[in-house]
Amino acid sequence: MARWGEQSLVAGLVVLLVFSLVLGVIWWQQQAREMSTPQQVRWTPDSLDAVGRAFLRRMQALLLQALQQGPEVAVRICADTAQRFTASFAQQHGISIRRTALRWRNPQNRPDSLEAAWIEQFQRWRSEGRSLDTVVVVYHENDVRLLRPILLQSELCLMCHGSPEQIPSSVAQLLSERYPEDKARGFRVGDVRGALSIRVPKALVSGVP
Repeated sequence: MARWGEQSLVAGLVVLLVFSLVLGVIWWQQQAREMSTPQQVRWTPDSLDAVGRAFLRRMQALLLQALQQGPEVAVRICADTAQRFTASFAQQHGISIRRTALRWRNPQNRPDSLEAAWIEQFQRWRSEGRSLDTVVVVYHENDVRLLRPILLQSELCLMCHGSPEQIPSSVAQLLSERYPEDKARGFRVGDVRGALSIRVPKALVSGVP
């Protein structure tokens, strides 16, 4: 009888051990799936604006550095490097981000109807003397849209965006070759150059009404 009790105890312990091992494997697999699955970022309008302002600072530094090497270099940077940087930045943060303008140089930066309407509004605010250190948050269909005005702030920028007298002939020729539909000339310092446009699905933004 004692021997039968010992065998039952051993069998019970084996079953318990196997059950524990199975639970451990299931737990480990669950943890592995959670670690391998990227977590979607939850944004707020403030955090999106912070990312947008960081993007503008890095883009401005990139372009000003290029201008110091000459306006011809800056044109090439705008045409190639800036577009690649924008795409890389957007992918890194999992958002849609771009610069857009009514008077665009690169056709890829042509605004959609919502962007165009807000750029026009920024221009009106500028003419009224209002501060344009602002961001607009729009809940549009299934997206949250953030728009921040971009001003032409430096005299250096006029070498590519100013009047015919301010743009060197070599730069004007290069612009015409690269951008035959170029509309981005004739600006003055302080003008609204365009807007930074960010778009994120509503499901990824906290506090959406």
